[in-house]
Amino acid sequence: MSGLNFVFKIIRNLLVTVILVTVSLALLGYFLAGRAGFVNGASWGVLLGSVGGIYSSAVLVLANSGRDYSGRFGAWWIKQETEGDGKPPSEEPAHSQWPVKH
Repeated sequence: MSGLNFVFKIIRNLLVTVILVTVSLALLGYFLAGRAGFVNGASWGVLLGSVGGIYSSAVLVLANSGRDYSGRFGAWWIKQETEGDGKPPSEEPAHSQWPVKH
């Protein structure tokens, strides 16, 4: 995935989260308290949607950056559980462009 495409996905996740949370809280506020509830619900929706959008973007970043380490550690764990031998991941050769530091 290219860097520009990745940035667009982060922005898309942030906007979709903010819009969904804002609309749902604004409608809930409108049904409970009328126009004042709509305004308060919309403001809380923007605030909570921004926090949730940042969290979902962070999850996207971690999913794309930590994939090699987690895959290597998972393979070692499965091999250890099934066959009972194997070196820990720090002693295996790294299969990424960033070698494991000892």
